Amino acid sequence: MKPHAPKIAALTAACVLAFGAAQPAHALFGVGDIVLDPTNLVQNTLTAVRTLEQINNQIRQLQNEAQMLMNQARNLAKLDFNIVNRLRS
Repeated sequence: MKPHAPKIAALTAACVLAFGAAQPAHALFGVGDIVLDPTNLVQNTLTAVRTLEQINNQIRQLQNEAQMLMNQARNLAKLDFNIVNRLRS
């Protein structure tokens, strides 16, 4: 055997024993089988916040477009029809 082989074998055996002796995860407080994953909870919360920001941005964009259309309609209403006829010809 190589000089490092006994160390590797011992390390492998220790890992097998450590992982083999691991206990399964239990639900929080043992009631209702509720499992809390803090990382997933944070990721889902951040996703919800970003989604809400996108929706708010879309609302602002639609409000700006509505204001733009109202301004265009107001400007068209003020337009002199004689100018319109001259522009057409």
